Amino acid sequence: MRSASLAVRPLRLALLIWVASAAGHVAAEDCRQRPAGVYDPAGFAGSETCAACHPQHYDEWQGSAHAYAVADPVFWYANEASYETNGIENFCITCHSPIQDLADGEPDSHASAREDLDPVAQNGVDCETCHRIFDVTNGVKQLTGCEDHYFGPIADPAGSPHGAEYADAFQSAAFCKPCHDVNLTKEPTFELFQIEFTSTEWEDANAAAGGTAEDPAIATCQGCHMASYAGPAAKEGPEREVHHHQFPGVDVALLPFADSHRQYRATQDLLRSAGAIDAQLEGRSVRVDVTNLIVGHDLPSGSAHARAVWVHLRVVGADGTVHLESGDLDANGDLRDANSEFDPYGDPWISNGESVFRQYMYDEHGDEVVAAYGLVTLVQKDMLTSGEVRSIWYDLADVLPADAAWPVQVDARLLFRPAANFILREIGMPQDEIDLVPTLEIAATSLTIDGEP
Repeated sequence: MRSASLAVRPLRLALLIWVASAAGHVAAEDCRQRPAGVYDPAGFAGSETCAACHPQHYDEWQGSAHAYAVADPVFWYANEASYETNGIENFCITCHSPIQDLADGEPDSHASAREDLDPVAQNGVDCETCHRIFDVTNGVKQLTGCEDHYFGPIADPAGSPHGAEYADAFQSAAFCKPCHDVNLTKEPTFELFQIEFTSTEWEDANAAAGGTAEDPAIATCQGCHMASYAGPAAKEGPEREVHHHQFPGVDVALLPFADSHRQYRATQDLLRSAGAIDAQLEGRSVRVDVTNLIVGHDLPSGSAHARAVWVHLRVVGADGTVHLESGDLDANGDLRDANSEFDPYGDPWISNGESVFRQYMYDEHGDEVVAAYGLVTLVQKDMLTSGEVRSIWYDLADVLPADAAWPVQVDARLLFRPAANFILREIGMPQDEIDLVPTLEIAATSLTIDGEP
């Protein structure tokens, strides 16, 4: 049964889609004038056809988070849970497999696995997903339906065996907005209700730095996630400034996937540049400062209701006695807060939200919403905004006895998990797969207390 409060295909309403019927090279302007409709799957060549001329870009893409987007088991469990709870038909498919959305003449048909998709749509966010876009305005993608005409950031793509044209959109952070801001569409008013904010966060950070969309003051999405290098865009082409296509983010492959080790290392490198942590002794307390070093968005961002960034702190005496530990996990691998089955509210710094940074979504009854997006009526953001420094105080007065074995070591780590265990259990993911989700270290620091403070 379809949710009464959610328009099933919000991005379909936002996509301007053109259908092509002509073969051979067609002028881009002609492509843009074709009538609206739904693409024929046969009109997509598939990313494998790009490999012959663009081997490096294809090699990087096939191990990327974009390629993995439709292989990710977390995505499929969440998609199924949302469908079973709300009757939402493939809400997430619109971004995880855009070609399936564009080529689906029956948008209410439900897909439960990658194999249910059209073969050409099983590549996730692939080459044609992006390079058939010629404009993005106000979060709306405009695409060409011509099978042989592609767009990109190169001003003089001469000598291409297919139609190729420069498009300003590829230089702009707005290019990523249609999928990296996520809005629900509520019926019957069709009011947009935002639940993911990465693009909006970038816009806010850029404006705060004095930039505009046309003249940004901070790095764009492409600047951080598509580093440039000197090389040919295609085999035997001229050397020019081109961009890597690994698209490193913060999700890692849980299943065997092309080049997953390289992607995992890229994720680790990205996270190590995302935050900093410092600890200072002040009287009988330890003050831990956590800084978001990301210039363009919050920490964490994206599906921030599922992710968590938190501080793990240990205060240990010279004899090995643990005088204080916060941010450790229970037997289920959960933080000891309201969602812990074994020690609910057992960690005061985590339970009151002081040392954990994430987004919360609630329904009209005030209950936290995990997967049933159509039930969300309130979003509370408690992430670290771009450049923010937040201080956490740990009082040692009652935990450090006068006869403690000195010196006492204080270790603080800033940790990240792509998805919390309790959320993965809620969407039906089995424990053996949950165990594959890593906890990654962003930053660490330590200090030594030589005697009673």
